[in-house]
Amino acid sequence: MRICTKCNTPKELDQFSKYRVTYCRECYNKYMCLYQNQHRDKKRLKDREYAARNRIKAKNKASIYYHTNKHEPNFILKRRANVRKRRAMKLKVRENYSKQDEVFTRQVFNHMCFKCKSTDKLCIDHHYPLVMGCPLSLDDAVLLCQTCNGAKTDYMPEDFYSPIELLQVEILLAYSLVYR
Repeated sequence: MRICTKCNTPKELDQFSKYRVTYCRECYNKYMCLYQNQHRDKKRLKDREYAARNRIKAKNKASIYYHTNKHEPNFILKRRANVRKRRAMKLKVRENYSKQDEVFTRQVFNHMCFKCKSTDKLCIDHHYPLVMGCPLSLDDAVLLCQTCNGAKTDYMPEDFYSPIELLQVEILLAYSLVYR
C-alpha cells in the first residue's frame, strides 16, 4: 500500500507507475488532462514552430521512404488503404475494406473505369459518398479513374450516373456481394 500525495488516499502499488511514485495513475491522468487543456495554445505554437523548422527534413525523409519502398509488392495498395482509413477516422466512420477487397473490386470491374472505360490511374470510389456517412465496403466500392472520381466528388450515384449506368453498377455491386 502507498498513499497518493495528490488525493491522500491509500492505494495498491499496481495503481502507481514505477516512474511517478508520488501520484497514483488516476490523479496523474487528471492532472495531465488539466495541464494539456490549460496549455493547448502554447503546445500548438511549439508544434507549428517545430514543423516549420523541420519541413524540408520531413519532406526528404518521406521522399526517401517512398522511393526505397515503391517497388515492394502491394506498397501502393497499403498506402491507399492507409489514406482511406485516415479519411474514415476523421469522419468517424468505421470502414472494413481490405487490400483483398480492393483486388476483388478491380476484378469485378475488369480493371477499367466504370464510367469512361479507361485503364489509367484507377482508384476505388465510394458509390455512396463517405461524407454522407457511408463506409467503404464491397457493396459500396466502384472502380473509377482519377478524372471520373474527381468529377463525381460527393455526388450521390443518382446525380452522377445515367439511369442505365446506375442500373449496371448496382448489378455489379450486387454481384460482388454474392460471389465474394
